Amino acid sequence: MLRSTLVAAVRRYSATAAAAASTASASAPAPTDLKAVLKVDLKAAMRAKNSLESSVIRSLISDIGYAEKSQAGAPANLVVLVAAAHKRRLESVRQFTAANRLDLVETEQKEMVVLERYLPKALSGDEIDARIGAICSELKVQDKRGLKAVLARTATEDELSALGNGRIVEAVTKYLASSPPK
Repeated sequence: MLRSTLVAAVRRYSATAAAAASTASASAPAPTDLKAVLKVDLKAAMRAKNSLESSVIRSLISDIGYAEKSQAGAPANLVVLVAAAHKRRLESVRQFTAANRLDLVETEQKEMVVLERYLPKALSGDEIDARIGAICSELKVQDKRGLKAVLARTATEDELSALGNGRIVEAVTKYLASSPPK
């Protein structure tokens, strides 16, 4: 029952995120949809008495609320907050493994599985390079001075905004090295 509810909620989020991306409106409705999906999923986890899942979702909702208050409004892309929470858990796993605390590693890994439901599909290196190359050619980037525009543009796309700026800079550098000088 819980699994089917969660799968349905994730599908709803994916469908609304895809619809929002296809319309490409100025104000992205996807962040509020993710927040609504999180609230529905929290209720489902609480009804199923799944304390691990409900605590992870509560922490995500808390992170969103903190970001809304500290940045004077809702952040443009909530996927960045989910990716940051996932990255924190990944770093905790590394530290707990080094300290030989396997009980805590298991808990953190279960939390990462919950967070991965709300992250977009990971792109391969070639897909990232192709998408960044398309953005660079669209923005007519000819040297590293156009990097700021590329970073601003990638911040609005779910799959690319979850990447670190270092990976985006690497892809832009690869694009500039492969493109002929003009």
